[in-house]
Amino acid sequence: MASKTGGGKGTNQHAVKGTAKPKARAARSGTTATATAATALPGGDTFARVVVNGTERIGSLHRNPDGKMGGFKEATTTVDDSVQIDPGAMVLDHSIVSDDARIMDHAVVGGFAFVHGHATVQGNSLVTDDAVIEDHAQVCDWAFVHGSAQISGQGRVDGHAEVHGAASVTGYGLVTGTADVSESAVIFDNASVGGAAVVKGSARVSGGAQVGSGAHVEGTATVTGYAEVTDRAVVHGDAFVDGRQRVDHRTMIPEVSGSWPLKAAE
Repeated sequence: MASKTGGGKGTNQHAVKGTAKPKARAARSGTTATATAATALPGGDTFARVVVNGTERIGSLHRNPDGKMGGFKEATTTVDDSVQIDPGAMVLDHSIVSDDARIMDHAVVGGFAFVHGHATVQGNSLVTDDAVIEDHAQVCDWAFVHGSAQISGQGRVDGHAEVHGAASVTGYGLVTGTADVSESAVIFDNASVGGAAVVKGSARVSGGAQVGSGAHVEGTATVTGYAEVTDRAVVHGDAFVDGRQRVDHRTMIPEVSGSWPLKAAE
């Protein structure tokens, strides 16, 4: 049964400003959260106050399914009793965490985010705004998922990657490194986006394809079939890259566009 209270303890290095809806990756660094716990509440939770970026949050410490005291959940959140929140993690604002979801380490869930199923948010990651993390998806390390982004299936976002806008990572899709996936882009079906790559617009990366090393995939472009886009290459328009092809900065000097078949770079 969902418990609608929040609480926290320990130190959390996330910067969650006021409404826990930061607009840029830099908004997460350089702040701390401190908490004091006191009065025991019905159901086993413990009343707590947490100060995040100078703003006091009132809620409780979550009682984990194993009976041990966990992390902070603000009074305005909805958290199921079946959820695990590690002592250093926090659930803030109007977010909902349900089913067997786990908020671990020093992770923060805020805004109106929804984390459910068997999803895991861990490390120093931040999930906020209207983001949805579901199924067996994982958000790890220093990853930042916000906007109305959705991470589902076995999708994973880790490293210092950022997924935002209405972007989606699903299937066994992976976004890692310092990659940025935004707008309506979709990463799925064993595809990976890493390095400092950017995927945006309505682009699709699937079928074991890899995008990395500063490459851009945008517009309505599709990269699939174990193709590789790397080394600052730009794939845009309605380009279709398939069949284990490799596109780098030497290909099309350096842009690839159009729906015609693309030959592999020599």
